Amino acid sequence: MTTPQLDVEQLRSDTPGCAHVTHFNNAGASLQPHQVIDSVIEFVRLESEIGGYEAQDQWSEQLDQVYDGAASFLNCNRDGLALTSSGSEAWWRAFTSVPLEPGDRVVTSRSEFVSAAAGLLAARERGVEVVDVASLPDGTLDLDAFAEAVDARTRLVCLTHVPMTQGVVNPVAEATTIAHGVDALVLVDGTQAVGQTPVDLTAIGCDLYAITGRKWLRAPRGTGMLFANPVVYDRLLPPLFVDGRSGSWTEDGYSPAETALRFEQGERSISAAAGLGAALQVANGLGIDAIADRVSELGMVVRSRLADVDGVTVHDGSAASVGIIGITVAGRPNADVVQRLRQAGINTAAPASATSLHDLHDRGLDGIVRIAPHYFNTVEEVDHLARALDSL
Repeated sequence: MTTPQLDVEQLRSDTPGCAHVTHFNNAGASLQPHQVIDSVIEFVRLESEIGGYEAQDQWSEQLDQVYDGAASFLNCNRDGLALTSSGSEAWWRAFTSVPLEPGDRVVTSRSEFVSAAAGLLAARERGVEVVDVASLPDGTLDLDAFAEAVDARTRLVCLTHVPMTQGVVNPVAEATTIAHGVDALVLVDGTQAVGQTPVDLTAIGCDLYAITGRKWLRAPRGTGMLFANPVVYDRLLPPLFVDGRSGSWTEDGYSPAETALRFEQGERSISAAAGLGAALQVANGLGIDAIADRVSELGMVVRSRLADVDGVTVHDGSAASVGIIGITVAGRPNADVVQRLRQAGINTAAPASATSLHDLHDRGLDGIVRIAPHYFNTVEEVDHLARALDSL
C-alpha cells in the first residue's frame, strides 16, 4: 500500500509560526498547529467565563478522548496511559515505582538523557549495580553486548528509543524480548520517538514507556504521558506522589487506582491536556507512516546538504534515519552558531555534553548543534539553513 503524501502547503498554513521563522528545533519543542492553539485558547477562555472545574466538567468528553487518541496512535490499551507534565516526569514516575534493592542489576544504554542518568546514578549510590551497554559504530544499541549484560540479577532495563543527539532508532523491541527472558522490567524513554517515527507499544512489548507532548507531537509544553502496562502493577511499588485522582482513600487505607490513573494527579494544566488531545487528533489524521516518511526524507536532505558546506561536520551514526541531525562548525562554539542562525530567522539548538554525556563523549564531542526538521519544513528551508551556515 502506498503511503499518502502530506499536503505540506496546507500544513504550513495550519502552522502560524511558519510565517515568522524557519523552525528546526522540533526535537526541543515544535511549532504548534492552529488546532492545538485553538483548543488551548478555547478552554482557557471558558475557564475565565464559568470557572476552572466547571470548564473541566463541560469538556469532560474531549478530555477523555485524549486517552483514546493516544491509545490509537501508540497501539496500546488506554487503561495503561497516564497524563504527566513532561517526559521526564513520566520517566521518574515509572522509575521510582520499580523496587530496586542493593545487589540488583539495572542494564541501560549509553544514550540516556540527563533525567534518566540522574536516576540511575542515585540507584547506584544505593547499592544497585548499573551496567551501561555501548552502541555499535552505526549509533544503535549493541544487542549482543546487551544480551551478555542482562542476567538473572537484572531487575530493570532502561533504554532510549531515539537519542536526543543523533537520528538513530534503537532496537527496543528486540531488547525487550531479551530482558523479558530473565523476567526483567523494561522502561523506555520515547520522548524523541513518538510523533516522528512509528511507535507500536504492543509490538515493542515494554512495560513502561515515557512520552512528551511538546516535541514531535506538536502539543503544548507541560504535557506528557506514561504508558504503564497494567499487567505489571503487582510488581511495582505504589506511586510516590498521589492524590484523590490517583486512587481511593478509605478508613482502611489508600488504594492506588487499578489503571494507569494511579500515576496521575488531579491538579494539572487542563488547557494543556486539551491541546495534547488536539495534537493527537492531528497526528492520527495525518497518519504516522506519512509523517515518518516525510521526516525521514527531510532528515536525509539535511544530512546530504550540510555535508557539502565547508567547515560543517555531520555527526550522525550510519544508521541515522529520523529527524535529528547533529553538526559542528569548525572554529565556532555551538552556542554561537545557534545564536547567529537565530538572527537569520532559523531555530536550532545546542545540547551540551551534560544533557547526554555518554553518547556525546563516546563520539568525542562536547556538544552539537542539533537540526531537527519536522514534516512542515521544506527543502527550501534546508537550503536557507545551508546558506546561513556557509556564511558564518
